[in-house]
Amino acid sequence: MSTAHTRIVLVAGATYAISGTLFNGFSEGAAYGDDAQSSTNYPLVRIRNRTTGHVFYARTHDHSRMGVERVGSRELVTTHFDAPIGLEPGASDLFVVVNGIASLPVTMNDRLPTRLSYTGSTIIANDGAATLSADLRDNSDRPVVGRTVHFILGSGGRAQTCDGVTNTGGMATCAISLVTQPFGPGVVAASFAGDASYGPSAASLNTVIFAFLQDSGFAVGDGSEWLGASVTFWRAQWSKDNALSGGKAPASFKGFVTDLSARTTACGVMWTAKAGGSSTPPSRDLRRARRGDDRPLQAQRYFWRRCCST
Repeated sequence: MSTAHTRIVLVAGATYAISGTLFNGFSEGAAYGDDAQSSTNYPLVRIRNRTTGHVFYARTHDHSRMGVERVGSRELVTTHFDAPIGLEPGASDLFVVVNGIASLPVTMNDRLPTRLSYTGSTIIANDGAATLSADLRDNSDRPVVGRTVHFILGSGGRAQTCDGVTNTGGMATCAISLVTQPFGPGVVAASFAGDASYGPSAASLNTVIFAFLQDSGFAVGDGSEWLGASVTFWRAQWSKDNALSGGKAPASFKGFVTDLSARTTACGVMWTAKAGGSSTPPSRDLRRARRGDDRPLQAQRYFWRRCCST
């Protein structure tokens, strides 16, 4: 038997079938005429608890055969055993013993390993809501249902938490209604504590925390923004670096928008800029606060507003 993809659970007092090879050994054992018989050509089931070290023997019965077998026989033999009433909970090793020789152990009453994958947001805006999610599966890639996953956004004293319960697909989701994290690089983590049936697991990913500008923003052409693209937010050649579905931008526009009609990341938001060019660029301190470092904004793929020509 194998436990690579199956959790084998024994219930005290219940009867189970078990199969294998050489369950009747190579010899009947010892005999002294008709005065004494001590046959050992039948299987015993021995169970050892990994935590306590205690050993239990289970009564075997209804063997599929009793005759001794030739060396190297591959015939499959089946027997039944009754799990002892006093069997202790927890991971245990089960052995089949014949002629005093024990088989390799099979794990019983152990927890199935799990794998947790974080699937939620990683580019997260402060002062808004964030949806965190994770996928919980066992070692056979089957969804683990009805278990609580704990989420942590950030670290230290400013960490924010929420909990979600896995659905029929193994997905747990929760929301942080108001994100209040330091700007720049961060981390989001998810963890499953485990229970009597499933082992614990955890996952984490790096995040970027940013904030939308209140009344201005950077613009990126809707024809230049796609997953994996490097984009230009601010430079003298903005109109050459950004393609717009509504037509070419004025050469004097450098990429920084003065006024927005709505605080949103949606394409099509109305905005204005000063006649003859853009408004003045944001300060170095503002760039650092929004990005978490001093690198220039040109050709970086981050989280600022995108625009369409109007």
